[in-house]
Amino acid sequence: MKIVRYSNDRFHALINFLKANWAESHSIYEQSLFNWQYGGPYNDSSSSRLLVDECDNICGFLGAIPYPFLHETKELHSAGFAVWVVDNAIKNSGAGLYLRKEVEADFDFVYTLGAAQSALRLYTRQKYTYFEHLHRYVMPLNIDAYPLILTSAVSEFKLTEWFNKIILPLPAIPLEHIHASELAEQYTSGIAPYFLLCPKKDKQFWTWRYLNSAGFTYSFYSDAGGTVIFRIEAVHKPEDRTRHGLKILRIINGYYINKFNMILCWNI
Repeated sequence: MKIVRYSNDRFHALINFLKANWAESHSIYEQSLFNWQYGGPYNDSSSSRLLVDECDNICGFLGAIPYPFLHETKELHSAGFAVWVVDNAIKNSGAGLYLRKEVEADFDFVYTLGAAQSALRLYTRQKYTYFEHLHRYVMPLNIDAYPLILTSAVSEFKLTEWFNKIILPLPAIPLEHIHASELAEQYTSGIAPYFLLCPKKDKQFWTWRYLNSAGFTYSFYSDAGGTVIFRIEAVHKPEDRTRHGLKILRIINGYYINKFNMILCWNI
């Protein structure tokens, strides 16, 4: 067996492999979405790796999304792992580790989000740093609908008390046209200084990740306080007709200041 770089001519063979060894259906099986995600802001899909046998059949895949990070203003050649699959027949052979080491050798810094609990020991054994929590902040926009998306019951009195204390800022003016260079400047002068380690979100990044996204439709709101990027998501739970389809406003990225508070919303 050998490890090779992914190339577009292997797309259909790779999808067949993923269907057999990972998931029968997934949104990433749509080629334009796949190319967009793994291409990154500089369209470099060759960062991903394939494990192939002597007959050139795919036996493993490690997707890597390349884009640079900044550490104390120093640029790091970086990538995020996304989908790491090895053929079920050789799953415990250690072949997957060779895939990971090939990608690691190309970068100064690699990371993954949402790793399965079963994979944690593989990362921590190799000196990866593990964070148990990725903090998210929520605010109910509808006092009656919000409890429906919670996993456990909450006192209606406490929820109402919390809701009534929220001070909402004045409505912002929607941006019909926004430029990647403006977003890059706001990020560099606004959010980035608050983090020791953060993505380098230059003009190419904003164009790729948000303005020309193949995966989501984003909206932008701005006023004198700054810019907020968000999208509308729907709860997907077909077996629960009460919750299925409920809409959620998800703030993805933003820097906003007003006289009441400062909001920093950051997501890679």
